[in-house]
Amino acid sequence: MNFTDVIQGHQYFVMDCRAEFCVPCITMASVIEELAGEFWGIVMFGTCDADMNLEVMAAFQISVTPTLLFFANGSLVGRLTGAYPKESIHASLLRVFGF
Repeated sequence: MNFTDVIQGHQYFVMDCRAEFCVPCITMASVIEELAGEFWGIVMFGTCDADMNLEVMAAFQISVTPTLLFFANGSLVGRLTGAYPKESIHASLLRVFGF
């Protein structure tokens, strides 16, 4: 399955763009896992290794990790760049997706 199929295959999708040796990315991983559990069945979460997917990083002009990309019906509708607490990301999900 390619990237386009993934984002178009879900009404709401969040892509966590991270790098393997990025300390903030490692810290955020557990937060993203918790949110994926809370939004199970509503929002699909996925990860993208920035070092292994340079084309995706270039296509979305991502130069800093972690970056979260929010997609609704296959279209980019929001992004967060940097490490944020769970509450901030949760609030962004509600705002961006209109829940």
